[in-house]
Amino acid sequence: MADDPTMNMLKDTIYKGWPQYRKQCPLELWEYWTFRCDLVLEDGLILKGKRIVIPKALRNDILDILHTGHQGETKCILLARESVFWPGISSTIREMVKGCHVCSMFQPAQQKLPIMQPDLPTRPWEILGSDIFEFDSHKYLIIVDYSSRFPVVRLLPDISARTVCTYFKSVLGEHGLPSTIIADCDTQYVSEEFKKRYEDSNITLKFSSPCHHQANSVAERAVGTVKALWKKAKRTIPGLTQHCGCTEEHHWMTTCHHHMSYQKMNGMETKIHFIVSCLFIYYFFNCVVIIPPMVILGLNLFVGAFL
Repeated sequence: MADDPTMNMLKDTIYKGWPQYRKQCPLELWEYWTFRCDLVLEDGLILKGKRIVIPKALRNDILDILHTGHQGETKCILLARESVFWPGISSTIREMVKGCHVCSMFQPAQQKLPIMQPDLPTRPWEILGSDIFEFDSHKYLIIVDYSSRFPVVRLLPDISARTVCTYFKSVLGEHGLPSTIIADCDTQYVSEEFKKRYEDSNITLKFSSPCHHQANSVAERAVGTVKALWKKAKRTIPGLTQHCGCTEEHHWMTTCHHHMSYQKMNGMETKIHFIVSCLFIYYFFNCVVIIPPMVILGLNLFVGAFL
């Protein structure tokens, strides 16, 4: 730094004091004018706060040190802000990272867009989210009502498009037709059979991007909830009961329940008891229970008379 004329000139100006106007400074110091109030001398070094001002001859070496780990533009700038400074250092770092072959190779192809909030339903069963998931080597179809967040789960014998379409149809036969179905770009949902069946019924089909499933976040979250429920069912029945809220009604209360009753959801409370019973049979007697929709409806009506 002692051999750098600009640094020596800057030291002298800091020591004697800055002039009133920038045009009274040497041209070499004009780029420091904006930061003049932050520059101080300490032990022969020029500091801007806690950052050392680096002369031009050493800047390339400092850039190499900052970029040693190839951590990207943001990390390099944050590291520089903790230790070193020169006018335009952030822009210099950006240009360096942009021209780095290694950083370009591992840079994401496309930045994720901000998550957009889905349209809120105006009534129960208006918008449905659906997904296919696996648990304990079995495949399941889940359909979630966007209004109540109530999940309907069906065990699938296989995951062919025809099977998924058939089981989906049975669920809609119980609860009615929605206005919109939101699903991932799985082959079962984008198949011509699935599209034709529901587009002919004036149902809008929406699919999330292959690498970004946020558009189907309601179904994704429901899958996590159901899996957590089943994992707890393996350990303790009281834990399952508490998680389901089948003994306390307020556990299942969501925002939409201020505008709807359980009866409007085709006996939601009864279905909760029935689903818990099926889960109990499945996990504690090691058998898979597949019950036709009409039997479920009859049991709901029978049990509902006593609730």
